[in-house]
Amino acid sequence: MIKGLTAIVNGKVFDAKEKQVREKTIYCDKGRIAEDYDLEEAEEIIDAAGKYVVPGLIDLHAHYYYGGCNLGINADIVCPGQGITTSVDAGSAGIMNFDSFYRSDITRAMTELKAYINVSPEGVKAAYKHGETCDPDDMSYQEILGFFKKYPDVIKGLKLRISKETTEGYGLAPLEKAIEIADKIQDQGYPCIVAVHVANIPEDAPIEGVLKLLRKGDSYTHLYQNLGETIFDDHRKVKKCLYEARERGVLFETGNGNIHWSIDNLTDAYEEGFYPDIISSDLVQSSIWKRPSYGLINAMNTSLMCGMDQLDILRAVTYHPAAAIGMEQEIGTLEAGSRADIAILDVVDVKQTFFDRFGGQKESQQVFVPLMTIREGKPVFRQSFF
Repeated sequence: MIKGLTAIVNGKVFDAKEKQVREKTIYCDKGRIAEDYDLEEAEEIIDAAGKYVVPGLIDLHAHYYYGGCNLGINADIVCPGQGITTSVDAGSAGIMNFDSFYRSDITRAMTELKAYINVSPEGVKAAYKHGETCDPDDMSYQEILGFFKKYPDVIKGLKLRISKETTEGYGLAPLEKAIEIADKIQDQGYPCIVAVHVANIPEDAPIEGVLKLLRKGDSYTHLYQNLGETIFDDHRKVKKCLYEARERGVLFETGNGNIHWSIDNLTDAYEEGFYPDIISSDLVQSSIWKRPSYGLINAMNTSLMCGMDQLDILRAVTYHPAAAIGMEQEIGTLEAGSRADIAILDVVDVKQTFFDRFGGQKESQQVFVPLMTIREGKPVFRQSFF
């Protein structure tokens, strides 16, 4: 017997990169996925018969500045129980307060936290008539670059909110400036995607204009939102500009939140075959454990209910978000040598009525249920009946 060696047997092991499932034994040793051992060498054996064994889930969009932002939540309260082992804070802090965020929340979390730094110096300021300032003149390349140099393993990109609350009157200038800064940061050797909130947008920043500016690997979030201009044309078809942007490699993310999705929008887009690359929660204080959208598992279940394939959903919360932040060799995979971050999930036949904030309702037939979460080879959550 090898001390600390864990074996997960009989599960439906998900190869997220290839979108394939096969039955095999997964070994965890010293915090890593290990090569094959003899089963009798394992100190602990976990029987996952008939259940999905997948890379630890990755929520690419939530808010974790618990002590310094009106949106912030405690990552370790919400992530382990949902199978999440890594999550990205979507711009809660900017240059004025990122140091505080790093010290107070990122370094203390058991869940691995990465972050986008907000191009607004103050970080996000939501739920007010006037949100954070997005004046391009306030976006400092040199100061933002300093944070990439200081926290190269944490900061993965820039965040900008395009909405009437933040950018009205500036047109597309804030996005143009953000992309200019991102290009310069990448020239310095730091990966830097631009994640853009697109919801309740002003007329001077239309969706087509936003998409024309986004680069390969940039993320368009709140894809199925229902406030102001949406992704649909007058014939209720997904606009051509979204297909063109996808061809160029722009990533599309759900960023569900409470108000940034509707059942009708998901259903109609999915019937057309326009699925998200990434499923994310946009979880904040006001939505934690509250319907209609209380977390990543709920976002996965709404997509399942509206017609997205199970394996496509699993890839949208594992390999795709890992690749988006350049970590697909470390997380989002169960290949030997990668980090032993694992989620064990069941799909249960159950009729559950889901609803949205716009009067939509739909009954699901199946839901994902987290059974166990393993972080660096150690259990951090387990259902009592598993």
